[in-house]
Amino acid sequence: MSKVPDSDRDSISAARAREKPSRLARHRKREARLRKRLVIGLLIILVAALTIGTVVDLPAINFPRRAWNWLLERVASSGGSGGEELPEYLFQTHPQTGKRLEGGVSVLLGVTGKPDEEGPGELLSLVLFTLLPGQGGLEVYLVPEVLMTYDASGNPVRLRECLWGDKGTDLLRSTVENLSGTEVHYLLLCDFREAVRVMQALELPPVVLEEDARFRNPLTGETQTVFAGQRISDADRLLCHLLATDRSDYWDGYLHRVERLKEFLPRALETLSARTGGVVPEGFPGEEGGMTLVPGTGSEARDASYLVSMLQAAVTAAGREIPCRGIPRVDVLNGCGVPDLGRKVGERLADMGVPLGETGKNAKVVVNGEEVNDFSHQESLIICRSADPRALAFARYLGVQLSVKEVREEVGPGAEVVVIAGRDMAS
Repeated sequence: MSKVPDSDRDSISAARAREKPSRLARHRKREARLRKRLVIGLLIILVAALTIGTVVDLPAINFPRRAWNWLLERVASSGGSGGEELPEYLFQTHPQTGKRLEGGVSVLLGVTGKPDEEGPGELLSLVLFTLLPGQGGLEVYLVPEVLMTYDASGNPVRLRECLWGDKGTDLLRSTVENLSGTEVHYLLLCDFREAVRVMQALELPPVVLEEDARFRNPLTGETQTVFAGQRISDADRLLCHLLATDRSDYWDGYLHRVERLKEFLPRALETLSARTGGVVPEGFPGEEGGMTLVPGTGSEARDASYLVSMLQAAVTAAGREIPCRGIPRVDVLNGCGVPDLGRKVGERLADMGVPLGETGKNAKVVVNGEEVNDFSHQESLIICRSADPRALAFARYLGVQLSVKEVREEVGPGAEVVVIAGRDMAS
């Protein structure tokens, strides 16, 4: 057996010496990769949890939203960044995204009755307030809570019952947006007792009744008789007066709500402006959980600041004209000659919670200068004769409810919204 030369022996030893560190390095690299993957996995889980918490607003893991709101507050208190003009009122900054709301900001106020064991109470009233910062303006639109909508499963539900189902606040906001043509930026829910307490805190002006009235308390069902010429200033009867609980017929009461709010709101804002100088009195809003703001900030104190800013903006409308409207009555005309079709379609609209005007007339057309019946309509159509964008939005809402494809805008005299019933509605 031949002897390995010393030079070869040294080369083999050097190669083995290099091999050992190489294996150790590979082992360490594998461990480093495992640690890196573990850290990345934990980060992904953490980011996913925080994202879900932020989107769904889970109190335990919505840290990013709270941190963002905190940052917005710090920026606002320091005078903003980059010299950008700050919003005039707090509510002009979206409470969750921090985005500035441009133009008019609409707040849908819903007054609810007594809650049951399973959830919130039935909606007693819906009023859409549109605040116009910078213009000192305010617009008011009363929405009937008896109007029909459809939930995510396609089941019919009245607006007053929206809050009972899943995602009820979303359904309520989207329906009011569709029928009013106005984006609802905030939904403010206030139960009847809290509404009374707020009215007491604001010390609103009294009302002198022009006729005898029997006001019914929506929570207890009890009635109070008030005689003509008597001043009512206690908050519960004042609220019942504005809700027109003294009227047994719904649509009669709804029209009275519009007129009473149109007369009372300017006086109320003037009183607040004169007495407080635009500073909201203490006690508004309350801290008893009777008010809910959607979308909210995640903080009751912060939500209260938003509500105060809304009232402050409304007070600036004192002394100005405040448009106060409700949805229009709907006329139904027979457009195909089927006997009694207008009345039948009117009954269908009434079941949907729509206020009716005339239902017994025929559609007309002028021939050789003479007006004659027009029974040529195979398909129904809806005509909006008002220049008010909200009337047109309501006409389109009716089109969806009745499956009417054609909705025309023809400004002119007569009823604001007219349904011409074609032969398709007779089948």
